[in-house]
Amino acid sequence: MQQVLVDFRTEAPSGGGNAALLTASSGALFRGDHWVIRAGGEAVIGFCCSAGTQLGRVTLVGSPRAKARRPVEIRMEANGTLVWTREGLPGTRTRELERFDIPAAVLRPGQNALTVRNCGSEGSVYRLYKVFFEPLS
Repeated sequence: MQQVLVDFRTEAPSGGGNAALLTASSGALFRGDHWVIRAGGEAVIGFCCSAGTQLGRVTLVGSPRAKARRPVEIRMEANGTLVWTREGLPGTRTRELERFDIPAAVLRPGQNALTVRNCGSEGSVYRLYKVFFEPLS
């Protein structure tokens, strides 16, 4: 069992092997130690799974921007399938730790994609600090 980590406080990972890789972003800005994902924006993180991975557990570290006036609605998709959603209100600087599982039917051997999307109303902002992916067999 190997854990994959994307930590935006450091340089973007180069990928390869079981390393995660930020493969695309739209409506998202890098701000030194985190990604700012505005309403309608997304960040897509690529990661690899070995054959036989039955389940994947994701831990997300992020928070709604305190100065934003609108709630965020974060949706996580694995390979295009919605696997988790949460609505959050601004007003705190606390980084939240969220955990959810990706069903085996959604994962495939080799390259996979995890999309973090802010579906909140205009003016909502989400800050993404870290993403952990742990394959569970």
